Order: sequence, then structure tokens, then C-alpha cells
Amino acid sequence: FHEKVELSRFSDTNERWLCIIHVHHDETFKKYLKQKNQSDMTLFRGFCIRLDFQDDNLSSDHHILEGDTNYQATPKLNNLSENCEYTNEKSLLLKMKFLPYKVRTFICRNGLEILSRSGVDTFDHWAQELMRKWAISPQSCIKWIPFFHSWAVYAKTILDDLTDR
Repeated sequence: FHEKVELSRFSDTNERWLCIIHVHHDETFKKYLKQKNQSDMTLFRGFCIRLDFQDDNLSSDHHILEGDTNYQATPKLNNLSENCEYTNEKSLLLKMKFLPYKVRTFICRNGLEILSRSGVDTFDHWAQELMRKWAISPQSCIKWIPFFHSWAVYAKTILDDLTDR
């Protein structure tokens, strides 16, 4: 998906690219793909990155007004070394952006078998062990544990209904 934003003819031009990356050949999904019915939706791992190009050369519009045909905007990617310090805070921010994906994929989806076979308490313990293994902060665990428990209670009723049919 590409979006070009031009504010006006005589103002600076910014270009933004949203790149959606799908990982089609993932060893982790072999079991899922093997058990997937043909009518099931295909599941891919993926993520999105945004590239912002900014033209710093457009501080004045004289080249446009004079019809300078040799002028070319020089796109500039934000310099990571200038804008990002790799600190624990940045690492935590990155972890929090990917945590909801990790939760949906690796706890909620992958825990369905444990939930259906062993129940809510075992699922709760398993989810807490995964969060400990992933080094999720205690504060985040306190926020996520009630979510997992409520989700497990809800999902268990659905799983039980499907089993009774």
C-alpha cells in the first residue's frame, strides 16, 4: 500500500509507504497447515512497517516558481541512530507493540488444546508460565492474567458446547 501526501503545490511533499509483510513459509505453522481444512482461512505471520520520506530541500519554493526542471527531491529516511536509543525503554515499547500478537497467537490459539483437555485452571497456569518465560514484566502480567482467565472461561463454554454436539 502506498500513499503519497502532497499538502499543496508550494508546500513540502511527504511520501509515506506502508509495507505489509506476510511470511508465507514459516516452519512454526507446519502443524496448523497440515491440520487445516480446505475451507479454513489460511493463516500467515505478518507485520507492517512504515517508511516516511521527507524532503528537507523544500525549505523555500524558489525552484518551483522558477521552473527548475533539474531539481529533484531527495527522500530521507529517518536516521535510526539519531532517533532511537536502544534502551530498555525502547525494548519495552517494541515488546508491548508485539505482545497483543504474541498473546493471540501463542496463548489464546495455541492454548485451546490445553483448555479443552485440562480446563481453565491448567490453562491459567500454562499462560502464566509462558509470560514468565517471555520475561513479561510483573505489572503487565497483573494486567494480562484477568484477561486470560476471562477468555479461558468464555472459550471453555464454547469448546464444551462443540463437544456436546
